[in-house]
Amino acid sequence: MVADVVPDDEALVGYQVRKDIEVDESESGFPEFIVTAGENEERTLVTVTNRLGEDTAIEIVNVEVTTQSDGEPNVVNVEWDKGSFGPGEIADIRGKIACEKAGSDVVELTVTVESAGVTASLFGATDTRRFVVRCESESLPDLTSDFLSQGKSGESSAKVTFNGLGQVTLNHDEPGTVDVQFYVGSKTGANKQMSVDTHPSETIKTNQKVSGDTFTGESVVGVRIAGSDAIYLHPSWNQDGCKFDNGSGGIVSRPASIEDIDPIEC
Repeated sequence: MVADVVPDDEALVGYQVRKDIEVDESESGFPEFIVTAGENEERTLVTVTNRLGEDTAIEIVNVEVTTQSDGEPNVVNVEWDKGSFGPGEIADIRGKIACEKAGSDVVELTVTVESAGVTASLFGATDTRRFVVRCESESLPDLTSDFLSQGKSGESSAKVTFNGLGQVTLNHDEPGTVDVQFYVGSKTGANKQMSVDTHPSETIKTNQKVSGDTFTGESVVGVRIAGSDAIYLHPSWNQDGCKFDNGSGGIVSRPASIEDIDPIEC
């Protein structure tokens, strides 16, 4: 039996997508669920309603997930309310929306219900039942000004940790982003004179180590706060010799001024 003949809000076995955004308000033309990338949030996706006659109970026996693409975002770990439910009662279907980065995908949930030995399929491949899972990047505060010489209020938890010559972390008590420009040396190792170049300005998350993928074969001389003259210099950097005195790192809590020390002059 196929329970897919009349609108879902009138059908004897109703199928309601528990969307965040209605079809007429969505970018995709489908109802949408909106989640934050990296949170892998569990949501109630569909509610099934029993509108059958008196004493006719039904039970969800299977849910099949189909997605438009094979990657993330995706719906995983699907489960539903177990046991039979009578007329006027509902059963929810839940799933985890898995995604580590921003993106979207079209999802179909086909629900199989059973009553008195009769099985019915509520197919997800209809315009009213398909839905989109949309993962959006985490909205983080801009903490760039905290890394200037005085911070916002004269005191700041902002500091820069240099791990050796090829890794750096922008530390802060809060998660956020900082607009920076990396100053890098073209040779690696201690006691090697080098020329210094800059990377284009970029936005970096606080408390996350920046290393190999960003600094391929380069040593980190300093971290300049974009749009300012504040630069956090590696504690082993020797400006006069245009080299690192040693390969160890350290923590720098106050920036120098690019007006006083400009590594590009090497």
